[in-house]
Amino acid sequence: MKFSYAFSALILALGFAFSASWYAPPGFAQAQMMRALKGVESVEMQGTVQGKTALEAIPNFSMDARLGVDLKQKRGTLQAQGSIADQEKGAPFWGDFLAQEHKGYVRLSYAPLKLINNQWIELEEAVAWSNPEAGRFQLTKRLPNVREDGRRLAQYAFEMVAQYATGRGTVLLNPKTQLPVVLRGVFVTAGGQGEVFARAIAYNRPVTVKTPAYVRPAAQILDELAE
Repeated sequence: MKFSYAFSALILALGFAFSASWYAPPGFAQAQMMRALKGVESVEMQGTVQGKTALEAIPNFSMDARLGVDLKQKRGTLQAQGSIADQEKGAPFWGDFLAQEHKGYVRLSYAPLKLINNQWIELEEAVAWSNPEAGRFQLTKRLPNVREDGRRLAQYAFEMVAQYATGRGTVLLNPKTQLPVVLRGVFVTAGGQGEVFARAIAYNRPVTVKTPAYVRPAAQILDELAE
């Protein structure tokens, strides 16, 4: 009889654990997600971004991007390609961004800016790797589970308030790891608005960054562009 009671209790406990994993309310799911993210040392993602800006000469943009960030080693890479559209036509571009410790470097290929095409430029402002006071990301509503890439994923609506932007959308969580897998949303900044889609490729895989051998200071580039 005692074995029967113990077995029944085990089944109930497993059932509650499964239910909590798949149907956790937003607050509980967010706590699990944040706990899982604290153990993440690096992440690789790919996605798309498109939107509008406040610049009359460049009202629209769209790009595909791949991002790798190593938070422990404080380094990261971003490769992007897409198009920037003015009032009459669009022009393709591609670019790279590298960050090592607190230094950032950018390289851009964009036909209208022949002066700086394919040159590595060292940014003047230091790269900030963490700023817990910069904003808030909150899961607001439990949505139906979805299946992507052969996996069932838990889906939640979210709202974001950051230092330079606000946003809302949906995020898919892996119920086994509690880590985000896919994020879809819209955002608004002082300079414009747009849509973003991001998919996590890998967590905790080493991110390699090779600092450019030859770079030009951003101030020098700005002086030449102003002439």
